[in-house]
Amino acid sequence: MKKFVKTVAIVLSLTMTLTALAACSNSKENDSSSSSSANNSSTVSSNSTVEEDKVHTLKILGPDPGNQYIKFSEREEYKVWGLLQDMLKENNLELELEAVPNDQYEVVIQTRMASTSLPDIANLTPIDDASILTLGKNGTIQELSELIQKYSNGNIDRMFGEVYDTAYPLITTAEGKIYWLTDLHKGSTYGGKEIPVGLGMQIRQDWLDKVNAKMPTTLAEFTDVLRTFREQDVNGNGKQDEIILVDAQYFNNGLAQIFGLGNGYVALDVINGKIVSPWYQDNIKEYFTYLNGLVNEGLIDSATLGSWDIQNQRLADNLVASWNAYDSATYLNGYVTSDSSANYVPVFTLTDAVEGSEPWKEVETSQLVWQRYCITKACTDVEGAIKFFDMIYSDEYMTILHWGVEGETYEVRDGVNYSINIGTNEDKANARKTNGSPLWGDLLPRVQLGSAYKTYDEWEEVLKGENRSDVQIQAMAKAVDYEYWYPLMLDNFLAMPTDEETESLNKILTGIQTYSDEMCMKITLGTASLDDFDTYLGELKELGLDELIAIQQARYDRFVAASK
Repeated sequence: MKKFVKTVAIVLSLTMTLTALAACSNSKENDSSSSSSANNSSTVSSNSTVEEDKVHTLKILGPDPGNQYIKFSEREEYKVWGLLQDMLKENNLELELEAVPNDQYEVVIQTRMASTSLPDIANLTPIDDASILTLGKNGTIQELSELIQKYSNGNIDRMFGEVYDTAYPLITTAEGKIYWLTDLHKGSTYGGKEIPVGLGMQIRQDWLDKVNAKMPTTLAEFTDVLRTFREQDVNGNGKQDEIILVDAQYFNNGLAQIFGLGNGYVALDVINGKIVSPWYQDNIKEYFTYLNGLVNEGLIDSATLGSWDIQNQRLADNLVASWNAYDSATYLNGYVTSDSSANYVPVFTLTDAVEGSEPWKEVETSQLVWQRYCITKACTDVEGAIKFFDMIYSDEYMTILHWGVEGETYEVRDGVNYSINIGTNEDKANARKTNGSPLWGDLLPRVQLGSAYKTYDEWEEVLKGENRSDVQIQAMAKAVDYEYWYPLMLDNFLAMPTDEETESLNKILTGIQTYSDEMCMKITLGTASLDDFDTYLGELKELGLDELIAIQQARYDRFVAASK
């Protein structure tokens, strides 16, 4: 297997240049909609164009996309929504959509799946995979491989087996069963090179300019410039309160990777093809010592640890010198509502955290499989449900979902799609111009396929047209060939667990996660001493850390074998 595994990520939505990613329910980019489920319940009607053709009516339950500006409740005002209705009509489909606000969806879907009030198709992502598999085995959701074989027109197999060629190994059980279909994302390429999207520390370029400092390249330079920001009161409020935001309870925070540490309780070392845990890796004590030093200096505000609300407030108040985010992100500056000149740019990597160590990079790889869409036992028209998924996994749907309306949100030049830059989500909402992803993504599946640019120059031209800075473009280009990286979404490299593995994961995961988060916070704050590190490690072993590493290694090895 190549060092750079050409799979995935996430999306994310996940969202990177192409990501949604947004994809990520913890993303600070999107704010949850406050609209109620009742207001978002709707029927998308379609009438058969051929009288004898059956119209398939399906009830679908999922989360409201929750975009602050591009609102599902205003979908009728967007031309792309009309294109979706046309597709449904052509496929003799009628959808009754129930969109639940994001912040309520986890409770709603768990309650509904335990009741008799089931939709035909549901997004079960908030329910863990092991529990979904249990729902499959007890018949609450239907097994899909036989239904696909019997009713599909071939679109599902083409997308999951050819276009996204690592997708099937990620959703097929050891027994050959499939209980869900997913969102799919495949990024752009230039000159045949797949373009991943890196994450890492971002720094205020306008503050660097203000104190006449260069972009730091080492951890020592980075720390010194953070101190300089405070000493010179760079935000001009008369206080030494400039800080760095770090999610110290987790390892996927940008700083841990500078010390070479994995980005999760366990992570994938792509150089050696090994599952590793940062708790066992070199430099972990040096990492915690560094974090504790930042807290003691006031460079980390302890009130921000574990609190999105306080972090967002510090951003809004113009206090944040640096934080972890996508290198490609265009939304970061908007969080600083008190300073319109804010300009965050990627640091990319910082060397010399520990002498002789390599900085690693967290990367959202270019092929992503995420979200879980299932057909429940309530669905009596399984032929119609498969017809729906065949429509979803078609090139036509992918185009309107990912690109939108030709001439309005994208244009085609020499057979390559190019986005038309309309501006921010707020600008798109005001113009009522968007692709389908922010309007109904995750209520219905996302299928995203990037462009194949012939040269780097073509790709660079697109990025500049999307208002990305030179520093961002350089960081994004470096990520393409950077050797030392951890995948953002480990699940995109793990085969489905066996029954025995699922049973073990159910027993050990929660305990490991809870204890790891707790000790990361305590060591960072100094309420737990590194002198007792062996005790903490012993507790993690007792909770099953070694077993977790072994299970995930076995799943990774099966994924590699199935992907050849």
